[in-house]
Amino acid sequence: MLDGDVDIGVVGGATIVDGPGTDPQLTTLVTGVLATTGIQERADALGLSPADVAQLLGSGPQVDELERVEDEESKTVVAFIGTVLLFISIVTYGQWILIGVVEEKSSRVVEVVLGAVRPRHLLAGKVVGIGLLGLAQLLLIAGLGVAIVRNTDTFDVPTVGVGLVLIVVGWFLLGFAFFASGFAVAGSLVSRQEDAQNASFPLTLVMLVGYFTATSSLTGGDNPVLRALSMIPPFSPMTMPLRMAAGTAALWEVVLAVVLMLGAIVLMLRIGGRVYSGGLLRTGGKVKVREALRAAER
Repeated sequence: MLDGDVDIGVVGGATIVDGPGTDPQLTTLVTGVLATTGIQERADALGLSPADVAQLLGSGPQVDELERVEDEESKTVVAFIGTVLLFISIVTYGQWILIGVVEEKSSRVVEVVLGAVRPRHLLAGKVVGIGLLGLAQLLLIAGLGVAIVRNTDTFDVPTVGVGLVLIVVGWFLLGFAFFASGFAVAGSLVSRQEDAQNASFPLTLVMLVGYFTATSSLTGGDNPVLRALSMIPPFSPMTMPLRMAAGTAALWEVVLAVVLMLGAIVLMLRIGGRVYSGGLLRTGGKVKVREALRAAER
């Protein structure tokens, strides 16, 4: 030991001395032996049996692995962004339909089209075609936005599941089917672009009520106004996604809102289709809904 040729040594039963070239595994082994010997000595002093020592050493904390839970705040923020995009998309593509119908009517192109297609089929085709285009552009814009933000590290992007994306997309489709039909009907009642915005104002007002209710409830929780409007068809596309993302909407409320929205879409297509067919061929000024319905019955 004096000449430095030492692998490992124990001094006083508690201190370990090793040399510069000592194998670390040897040091670990000796440390474990000393720890075990020390525990046994203390157990003998306390009058504990080997079984008692084994039970004490074998007991440890139970580790339960928790499932990964998505951040509720992140989901609410993403649902809010989805609501904003949904509102902008419905208004934008609804205006496309509105302007397109007015142009077809003023140029009398619709008279040629109606010679081969029924008015309600023409209405359904416009809604489906522009709706799919709007959905594709919506997904493209959202995907590009997320990709750019993540690649540039501008700020953190909330991690959300596929279910939340499907919620926003599903309510976009339901909301667009309803409001797009309404915009087409509004366009069939006028013959000039100047009158188109006034004809569609009631629809825009309904969307604004739902939109502002949803955005004002972002930090206020599930209030009674938001809960009520989330189940009323004209407002549910703007309000229900936020409640579903926050987890405050019961399953029966979601089912009821979807059923009522589907019923409203069918009703809009039936009644709106009659108004649409009766107003398309009437030119020269604004057409009242009652006049359009009478013209459709002939």
